[in-house]
Amino acid sequence: MYCGSYTETVVDVKLDKNQQFIKDLEDKKRKARQDDQAKADKQRRLRLKLRKSILQRAASIRTTDALLEGLKAKREKDAEDAEIERQKELKKKELTRKASMGTTEVPSRMQEALEKFNQAAAAGSAVSAVRVKKEEKDDASSLTPEEREKRSIKKKQVEYLQKLADERKQRQVDDDEKNELVRQKRAKVREEALLKHEAAKAEKLAAAAADESTSSQVVEAEEAKPKVNVEGSRGIIFLNIVNFTQIWT
Repeated sequence: MYCGSYTETVVDVKLDKNQQFIKDLEDKKRKARQDDQAKADKQRRLRLKLRKSILQRAASIRTTDALLEGLKAKREKDAEDAEIERQKELKKKELTRKASMGTTEVPSRMQEALEKFNQAAAAGSAVSAVRVKKEEKDDASSLTPEEREKRSIKKKQVEYLQKLADERKQRQVDDDEKNELVRQKRAKVREEALLKHEAAKAEKLAAAAADESTSSQVVEAEEAKPKVNVEGSRGIIFLNIVNFTQIWT
Protein backbone atom coordinates (compact mmCIF):
# COMPACT_ATOMS: atom_id res chain seq x y z
CA MET A 1 0.00 0.00 0.00
CA TYR A 2 2.72 2.42 0.82
CA CYS A 3 4.66 1.77 -2.41
CA GLY A 4 1.56 2.25 -4.49
CA SER A 5 0.72 5.62 -2.99
CA TYR A 6 4.32 6.79 -3.44
CA THR A 7 4.26 5.79 -7.08
CA GLU A 8 1.01 7.66 -7.63
CA THR A 9 2.47 10.71 -5.93
CA VAL A 10 5.53 10.65 -8.21
CA VAL A 11 3.31 10.29 -11.27
CA ASP A 12 1.14 13.19 -10.13
CA VAL A 13 4.22 15.36 -9.62
CA LYS A 14 5.48 14.52 -13.10
CA LEU A 15 2.08 15.28 -14.58
CA ASP A 16 1.97 18.59 -12.74
CA LYS A 17 5.45 19.46 -14.02
CA ASN A 18 4.47 18.57 -17.58
CA GLN A 19 1.27 20.59 -17.38
CA GLN A 20 3.18 23.55 -15.92
CA PHE A 21 5.76 23.26 -18.68
CA ILE A 22 3.03 23.14 -21.31
CA LYS A 23 1.29 26.10 -19.68
CA ASP A 24 4.53 28.09 -19.53
CA LEU A 25 5.22 27.27 -23.17
CA GLU A 26 1.74 28.39 -24.19
CA ASP A 27 2.18 31.57 -22.16
CA LYS A 28 5.47 32.27 -23.92
CA LYS A 29 3.88 31.67 -27.31
CA ARG A 30 0.92 33.88 -26.43
CA LYS A 31 3.24 36.62 -25.19
CA ALA A 32 5.33 36.31 -28.35
CA ARG A 33 2.19 36.61 -30.48
CA GLN A 34 1.08 39.63 -28.46
CA ASP A 35 4.51 41.22 -28.88
CA ASP A 36 4.41 40.55 -32.62
CA GLN A 37 0.91 42.00 -32.82
CA ALA A 38 1.99 45.06 -30.85
CA LYS A 39 4.98 45.56 -33.16
CA ALA A 40 2.75 45.17 -36.21
CA ASP A 41 0.24 47.67 -34.79
CA LYS A 42 3.03 50.12 -34.02
CA GLN A 43 4.45 49.80 -37.53
CA ARG A 44 0.97 50.24 -38.99
CA ARG A 45 0.43 53.39 -36.93
CA LEU A 46 3.80 54.72 -38.01
CA ARG A 47 2.97 54.03 -41.67
CA LEU A 48 -0.39 55.76 -41.29
CA LYS A 49 1.24 58.72 -39.56
CA LEU A 50 3.90 58.94 -42.26
CA ARG A 51 1.28 58.70 -45.01
CA LYS A 52 -0.79 61.42 -43.33
CA SER A 53 2.27 63.64 -43.03
CA ILE A 54 3.11 63.09 -46.70
CA LEU A 55 -0.45 63.92 -47.75
CA GLN A 56 -0.47 67.06 -45.61
CA ARG A 57 2.86 68.13 -47.06
CA ALA A 58 1.60 67.54 -50.59
CA ALA A 59 -1.56 69.52 -49.85
CA SER A 60 0.54 72.35 -48.41
CA ILE A 61 2.74 72.34 -51.51
CA ARG A 62 -0.31 72.42 -53.78
CA THR A 63 -1.76 75.31 -51.78
CA THR A 64 1.53 77.19 -51.96
CA ASP A 65 1.79 76.57 -55.70
CA ALA A 66 -1.76 77.79 -56.21
CA LEU A 67 -1.04 80.89 -54.16
CA LEU A 68 2.14 81.60 -56.12
CA GLU A 69 0.28 81.12 -59.40
CA GLY A 70 -2.40 83.52 -58.21
CA LEU A 71 0.20 86.11 -57.22
CA LYS A 72 2.00 85.67 -60.53
CA ALA A 73 -1.24 86.10 -62.46
CA LYS A 74 -2.07 89.19 -60.38
CA ARG A 75 1.35 90.70 -61.05
CA GLU A 76 1.01 90.04 -64.76
CA LYS A 77 -2.46 91.58 -64.78
CA ASP A 78 -1.22 94.60 -62.83
CA ALA A 79 1.65 94.99 -65.29
CA GLU A 80 -0.75 94.76 -68.24
CA ASP A 81 -3.08 97.28 -66.63
CA ALA A 82 -0.15 99.61 -65.95
CA GLU A 83 1.02 99.29 -69.56
CA ILE A 84 -2.50 99.98 -70.84
CA GLU A 85 -2.74 102.99 -68.54
CA ARG A 86 0.64 104.23 -69.73
CA GLN A 87 -0.41 103.90 -73.37
CA LYS A 88 -3.61 105.80 -72.61
CA GLU A 89 -1.62 108.55 -70.91
CA LEU A 90 0.75 108.77 -73.87
CA LYS A 91 -2.16 108.98 -76.32
CA LYS A 92 -3.84 111.61 -74.18
CA LYS A 93 -0.63 113.67 -74.03
CA GLU A 94 -0.16 113.33 -77.78
CA LEU A 95 -3.72 114.49 -78.41
CA THR A 96 -3.24 117.38 -76.00
CA ARG A 97 0.00 118.37 -77.70
CA LYS A 98 -1.59 118.21 -81.14
CA ALA A 99 -4.60 120.17 -79.96
CA SER A 100 -2.36 122.86 -78.47
CA MET A 101 -0.61 123.20 -81.84
CA GLY A 102 -3.89 123.75 -83.68
CA THR A 103 -4.85 120.30 -84.98
CA THR A 104 -5.76 116.85 -83.67
CA GLU A 105 -5.63 114.88 -86.92
CA VAL A 106 -2.30 115.55 -88.65
CA PRO A 107 1.07 116.77 -87.35
CA SER A 108 1.65 120.48 -87.61
CA ARG A 109 3.84 121.95 -90.31
CA MET A 110 6.27 123.22 -87.73
CA GLN A 111 6.69 119.72 -86.34
CA GLU A 112 7.25 118.28 -89.83
CA ALA A 113 9.74 121.01 -90.63
CA LEU A 114 11.58 120.37 -87.36
CA GLU A 115 11.74 116.63 -88.04
CA LYS A 116 13.01 117.22 -91.58
CA PHE A 117 15.61 119.64 -90.26
CA ASN A 118 16.77 117.12 -87.68
CA GLN A 119 17.04 114.40 -90.34
CA ALA A 120 18.90 116.69 -92.71
CA ALA A 121 21.20 117.86 -89.94
CA ALA A 122 21.99 114.29 -88.94
CA ALA A 123 22.59 113.24 -92.54
CA GLY A 124 24.64 116.36 -93.25
CA SER A 125 26.75 115.89 -90.16
CA ALA A 126 27.43 112.27 -91.10
CA VAL A 127 28.39 113.16 -94.69
CA SER A 128 30.51 116.04 -93.50
CA ALA A 129 32.27 113.84 -90.99
CA VAL A 130 33.16 111.33 -93.71
CA ARG A 131 34.32 114.12 -96.01
CA VAL A 132 36.47 115.71 -93.33
CA LYS A 133 38.08 112.39 -92.49
CA LYS A 134 38.81 111.85 -96.18
CA GLU A 135 40.29 115.30 -96.58
CA GLU A 136 42.43 114.87 -93.49
CA LYS A 137 44.14 111.99 -95.21
CA ASP A 138 45.28 114.30 -97.98
CA ASP A 139 48.62 115.89 -97.81
CA ALA A 140 48.30 119.09 -95.78
CA SER A 141 51.26 120.66 -97.63
CA SER A 142 49.41 120.51 -100.96
CA LEU A 143 46.53 122.67 -99.62
CA THR A 144 46.41 126.41 -99.97
CA PRO A 145 45.62 128.66 -96.99
CA GLU A 146 42.09 129.17 -98.32
CA GLU A 147 41.52 125.41 -98.53
CA ARG A 148 42.83 124.98 -94.99
CA GLU A 149 40.44 127.68 -93.77
CA LYS A 150 37.51 126.02 -95.56
CA ARG A 151 38.46 122.70 -94.02
CA SER A 152 38.55 124.24 -90.55
CA ILE A 153 35.15 125.88 -91.07
CA LYS A 154 33.63 122.59 -92.25
CA LYS A 155 35.06 120.79 -89.24
CA LYS A 156 33.57 123.36 -86.88
CA GLN A 157 30.21 123.08 -88.64
CA VAL A 158 30.23 119.29 -88.25
CA GLU A 159 31.09 119.57 -84.57
CA TYR A 160 28.36 122.16 -84.03
CA LEU A 161 25.71 120.06 -85.81
CA GLN A 162 26.73 116.99 -83.85
CA LYS A 163 26.52 118.98 -80.63
CA LEU A 164 23.00 120.17 -81.53
CA ALA A 165 21.90 116.61 -82.32
CA ASP A 166 23.28 115.32 -79.00
CA GLU A 167 21.55 118.12 -77.10
CA ARG A 168 18.22 117.35 -78.79
CA LYS A 169 18.53 113.68 -77.95
CA GLN A 170 19.39 114.46 -74.34
CA ARG A 171 16.46 116.85 -74.01
CA GLN A 172 14.12 114.21 -75.42
CA VAL A 173 15.44 111.63 -72.93
CA ASP A 174 15.07 114.10 -70.06
CA ASP A 175 11.51 114.96 -71.11
CA ASP A 176 10.57 111.29 -71.34
CA GLU A 177 12.01 110.57 -67.89
CA LYS A 178 10.27 113.62 -66.42
CA ASN A 179 6.93 112.60 -67.95
CA GLU A 180 7.33 109.06 -66.64
CA LEU A 181 8.06 110.32 -63.12
CA VAL A 182 5.03 112.61 -63.25
CA ARG A 183 2.86 109.72 -64.44
CA GLN A 184 4.09 107.45 -61.66
CA LYS A 185 3.52 110.17 -59.06
CA ARG A 186 -0.02 110.78 -60.28
CA ALA A 187 -0.77 107.05 -60.27
CA LYS A 188 0.56 106.80 -56.70
CA VAL A 189 -1.56 109.76 -55.59
CA ARG A 190 -4.66 108.22 -57.20
CA GLU A 191 -3.97 104.88 -55.52
CA GLU A 192 -3.49 106.50 -52.10
CA ALA A 193 -6.69 108.52 -52.53
CA LEU A 194 -8.57 105.37 -53.49
CA LEU A 195 -7.23 103.50 -50.47
CA LYS A 196 -8.22 106.36 -48.16
CA HIS A 197 -11.69 106.45 -49.70
CA GLU A 198 -12.13 102.70 -49.24
CA ALA A 199 -10.88 102.91 -45.63
CA ALA A 200 -13.29 105.75 -44.83
CA LYS A 201 -16.13 103.85 -46.46
CA ALA A 202 -15.32 100.73 -44.43
CA GLU A 203 -15.22 102.78 -41.22
CA LYS A 204 -18.62 104.30 -42.00
CA LEU A 205 -20.09 100.87 -42.68
CA ALA A 206 -18.64 99.51 -39.44
CA ALA A 207 -19.99 102.48 -37.47
CA ALA A 208 -23.43 102.08 -39.07
CA ALA A 209 -23.42 98.38 -38.26
CA ALA A 210 -22.43 99.10 -34.65
CA ASP A 211 -25.21 101.71 -34.31
CA GLU A 212 -27.75 99.32 -35.77
CA SER A 213 -26.64 96.56 -33.39
CA THR A 214 -26.89 98.92 -30.41
CA SER A 215 -30.36 100.10 -31.46
CA SER A 216 -31.60 96.55 -31.88
CA GLN A 217 -30.27 95.63 -28.43
CA VAL A 218 -32.08 98.63 -26.86
CA VAL A 219 -35.33 97.70 -28.61
CA GLU A 220 -35.02 94.10 -27.46
CA ALA A 221 -34.37 95.25 -23.88
CA GLU A 222 -37.43 97.51 -23.95
CA GLU A 223 -39.56 94.71 -25.33
CA ALA A 224 -38.28 92.33 -22.66
CA LYS A 225 -39.42 94.60 -19.80
CA PRO A 226 -42.68 93.50 -18.06
CA LYS A 227 -45.65 95.58 -19.22
CA VAL A 228 -47.91 97.21 -16.63
CA ASN A 229 -51.63 96.69 -17.07
CA VAL A 230 -52.82 100.26 -16.55
CA GLU A 231 -56.51 99.47 -17.00
CA GLY A 232 -56.38 96.63 -14.46
CA SER A 233 -54.59 98.85 -11.94
CA ARG A 234 -57.19 101.57 -12.37
CA GLY A 235 -60.03 99.02 -11.79
CA ILE A 236 -58.45 97.76 -8.58
CA ILE A 237 -57.98 101.31 -7.26
CA PHE A 238 -61.64 102.13 -8.07
CA LEU A 239 -62.90 99.03 -6.20
CA ASN A 240 -60.78 99.88 -3.17
CA ILE A 241 -62.23 103.41 -3.10
CA VAL A 242 -65.81 102.03 -3.31
CA ASN A 243 -65.22 99.56 -0.48
CA PHE A 244 -63.68 102.24 1.70
CA THR A 245 -66.66 104.52 1.08
CA GLN A 246 -69.15 101.75 1.97
CA ILE A 247 -67.37 101.02 5.23
CA TRP A 248 -67.55 104.63 6.40
CA THR A 249 -71.14 105.06 5.33
